[in-house]
Amino acid sequence: MDIKCTQCGGQVPIAEDTAFVRCPFCETALYVETDRTVPHQYLPATLAEKDLGMYLQRRLAQFEYEDPVKLKKARLVYFPFWRFDLATGKSHAVPAAVAPYEDLRRLKLPAGSYKLFDAAALEPHQVIGPEVLLEDAAEDARVEIGNEAVNFTGAGLVHLPFYFITYQAGSRDFTAVTDAAAGETYADEWPAGAQKVKDRALGLIAALCVALFLLESALLPNIFFTLLAYAVTAIGIYFLARSTLTRMGW
Repeated sequence: MDIKCTQCGGQVPIAEDTAFVRCPFCETALYVETDRTVPHQYLPATLAEKDLGMYLQRRLAQFEYEDPVKLKKARLVYFPFWRFDLATGKSHAVPAAVAPYEDLRRLKLPAGSYKLFDAAALEPHQVIGPEVLLEDAAEDARVEIGNEAVNFTGAGLVHLPFYFITYQAGSRDFTAVTDAAAGETYADEWPAGAQKVKDRALGLIAALCVALFLLESALLPNIFFTLLAYAVTAIGIYFLARSTLTRMGW
């Protein structure tokens, strides 16, 4: 069986169980998708594992979390994306496998020196194969772009490098992925920053205060006892809030 090379038009012989091939005429790496071929590239990792902590801390600072974190585990994985080229010169990326985090569905292809896919060069690392069909990804791309009639000028399969990491923040472990080419970190859950924890504590105290005032106004027989109860409750809430915030370091 032969497949037409998308780069030079040459006929590329493939076996039935072949997914990744290289054109014998122009050396272009190709991915075989049903009865078609598309260019297949990868972006080498440029971010060193030793620098992950710095990039992670920078991302956490956006959530007002500034306490030290401990990186417990990291592994480099090459994750597949379908790339759809637009007439404007821009490209739109759609995950070609189940994305570990929803934010990866909004990833913009990072700039860099893309290379022809070479399984041998990536052998020490995990390479996730595509699971989403090209046509299905194209429909997703049109929906995300907001134009179901858009025509793409080209398409390709791209493997991007990500560090899949586990880190400890406070007493809990969290997981995330860091783009090993652009340094962006993605996750569905982040440790709560100091301001968020403070707001949550103050919100709970305020809710308790309102609940007690409503209960007292409903149960006490006259305005004198109600006002007296209000005063006692207010003093109690004040000392509760003060001790809580002091214990939390504010």
